[in-house]
Amino acid sequence: MSHQALAQSPSCVSAPAAIPGWGDDLRRSVAVSDPAVFAGAAAQDFSLGRTLGAIIASREISNTPAERVALLQGMVRSFQRTGFVNPDGNLTVSTPARPGEGALDPVAMLDPADPNGFRPVAVFNRLDLAPADWRTCGEHRIVYAKNSASALDRMTLIFEATVPNPGGDPQGCRPIAQFWNGLSSPGLAPAEIARRLAAFFYAGDTDGNGTSDLPAGGAVIQAANLGLEFGQVRGNLFVTNGDFQANPWQLREWRIVAGLDGAPVFAATTVKENPLPALYAAPVPGDSPDLASRRDDFTGRLLGRVAATLLALEATAGGGGVSQDELLARLSAGFPGEFDTFVSISQGDGDDPLARSAGHAALLDALTARLAGMPAAARCGVTPQHLLNRAGALSCGGCHQFSVGQAVAPGVAWPATVQGGFVHVDERGTLSPALLQHFLPERRRGLEAFLASTQPMVATTSPAASASPVAAALGRLAATASPLQRLEVLRDAEAIATRERRELAVQPGAFTPARRTH
Repeated sequence: MSHQALAQSPSCVSAPAAIPGWGDDLRRSVAVSDPAVFAGAAAQDFSLGRTLGAIIASREISNTPAERVALLQGMVRSFQRTGFVNPDGNLTVSTPARPGEGALDPVAMLDPADPNGFRPVAVFNRLDLAPADWRTCGEHRIVYAKNSASALDRMTLIFEATVPNPGGDPQGCRPIAQFWNGLSSPGLAPAEIARRLAAFFYAGDTDGNGTSDLPAGGAVIQAANLGLEFGQVRGNLFVTNGDFQANPWQLREWRIVAGLDGAPVFAATTVKENPLPALYAAPVPGDSPDLASRRDDFTGRLLGRVAATLLALEATAGGGGVSQDELLARLSAGFPGEFDTFVSISQGDGDDPLARSAGHAALLDALTARLAGMPAAARCGVTPQHLLNRAGALSCGGCHQFSVGQAVAPGVAWPATVQGGFVHVDERGTLSPALLQHFLPERRRGLEAFLASTQPMVATTSPAASASPVAAALGRLAATASPLQRLEVLRDAEAIATRERRELAVQPGAFTPARRTH
């Protein structure tokens, strides 16, 4: 899209200002995908086995090959299930089994030289996902890709570790921001970048002093940061066994939880910001009473807070409007978790809100009326179709494919994935146009703004700095003998974790109206 086309549109969206010197060096401060960094020659171990081992060891379990295989087997087993229950809304969700992924051998997955092995291909700085109260320093991610035998045999896993910041002082996150910014120093060799990244992810070392500098101590990669309290692991699935219609591109999510013996376990969880697609559709004969009542509730939420959040960037922008990068990178929705499903399909338009709502005249009329009462919508030319496209783009499947090219504002289309579709970083470390042209530059601007001020944000709450309440609850496992007592301890810990995650979910973002999931 040309800058001239943007200028001629009625949109409030303008072309962004260029970042001086934007190139490979600056991009390293928000994303590293240079294959040389992760090659064996870099003499650093970013393997899937090391990551799983760090998770296991953080629960004070012996880090053995058998334990790593057992942990990964739990993920593989989840592909064989055909239904899950959303605990936030007690919503039962049917999910198709994935025979290709369900047949993977964890031993082979842990061998980067095996045809079914996984290799690290990128790491990402997601400080931009910090909440407004700064109880975390956002997420910091490692992406693994399966050795692909063909275009119909692909899979990626993303370990999205949330770093806690007890006390909520934004300055607690400064060492992390400075670490990532330091990777932009010109002339850093791949081996040195690899060394610094390994020290950060596996030891929490941000300045080379050999000890953790994270606000809560420890490493970035640990069970607590990947689901025991916050964080998650996501998968992009396309092991089709040759049948891509029966096994379409699909995204799923897991949390690390504690098993009965305290060992970490992969547990399937909802895919955030991905409401059940049927909720957008018009009622049809045969709909269950439960679906009908949830649809009414969902519509009310969509017309209320969600619509306001989807339009928040234009509504709060000054006279200069909002830049294209800011709109695309900071757009957010804030859907309540009670409506989330367990699978997001990026192939076709079955999960596309605009396509699903095409016959739902009552919803479209209600959205039209809602936007008529929002001055920013009229001023900026935002239509119900734009709003539904924004909702779709913020789902996993939308960001990864079905929203590509769809209009999210007058003259502004959702940007593209890597050529060939469905991923934003591929097996060779290639980054998508969406990342290179929009998302990463805006994250760099946020990093610069954070570092430019001694008080970049103000914590909205100031919880007392203390050890994780989830970790404290799980600490009682060692002194608990009977299986029944251990089960009670785990239930208590999970209840605390659920409460913490729900509180975090409703937090606005430190950089965005609501925080993105991708």
